[in-house]
Amino acid sequence: MALAGARVAVTRTGRALRDSVAERAASEDARSRALRLRASSRRHRRVFSIEGRIEEQPVLGVLRDDGLVVTASLLQRAQLLVSMGDEFEDDDGSSRPASLDGPPLSVLLTLIRACDQALAIELGPSTL
Repeated sequence: MALAGARVAVTRTGRALRDSVAERAASEDARSRALRLRASSRRHRRVFSIEGRIEEQPVLGVLRDDGLVVTASLLQRAQLLVSMGDEFEDDDGSSRPASLDGPPLSVLLTLIRACDQALAIELGPSTL
């Protein structure tokens, strides 16, 4: 009986280690993509960037003065919010619609809400 319990513990530990390694690899992959996007955007002014997760997968969005660059899953989720007419309420009671082509703050809020988890947000000087 003790041997069976030990096997279960070893199996669980092995799975946890494998999952941890896979998670780290996915995180490093997302970081690498983010660095490549940042390097390619040196010619253009970055308005903001967001790194997050959707269904445990890393996602990235960057708004530059020449347009929006996002991972496919983040784009799909954000487009859904826009098509549903999602809105963000301001402190004064007014609201702003979810958008992928409107004011930078609206685009940022849309991408944040589209993520299951927002991990990092970098703002450029003209975001707010």
